[in-house]
Amino acid sequence: MAYQFNINHTPTTPEILYSNKWKATDYYIFSTDSELWCQAKLLIIDKQVTDKPEEAVVFLLQRYLLEFEMWTEQMLNDLTPEQFTAMVNLDICDFPDTALYYDIEDFTKSYNEILRGMQGEASLTITKNGSNASTFDFLSEHDVVDVTSLNDAWNNRQYFIETWTGWAFYTWCTGA
Repeated sequence: MAYQFNINHTPTTPEILYSNKWKATDYYIFSTDSELWCQAKLLIIDKQVTDKPEEAVVFLLQRYLLEFEMWTEQMLNDLTPEQFTAMVNLDICDFPDTALYYDIEDFTKSYNEILRGMQGEASLTITKNGSNASTFDFLSEHDVVDVTSLNDAWNNRQYFIETWTGWAFYTWCTGA
């Protein structure tokens, strides 16, 4: 059963928030000039860093704020756990009170649909931690165990993913 993600009730303690374990997170950007395919982001943290989903989600979202919302480490360190939760809802997504278990086959279909669409664009670039990456296929490198859907609209998709070896946060939205 998938972790029932709820950022509003995730126990974000100072020990978790200020541990700096977010630094062990890898982040990928799949980007095109297409208004339809636009950009996808994938953040991954290894289970050797944490085997607890409630910690993993905090570390993944901390990295997200730093890399994609122009935050600084000092800004993160100045937040209380309550402020962190509020900022995640404001800057990343107004997360639902209850996320839903998402079928792995449906996630695979959604992920592959977006990836194939992006691969059809001549402007596709892939970066890992800010450096060019020639290729990366999450599904071929990681066996997905569970998926929790945070948002599954035609133009905006967000998932919290468990693999055998780690945790991931995947987000994509169209520019249209």
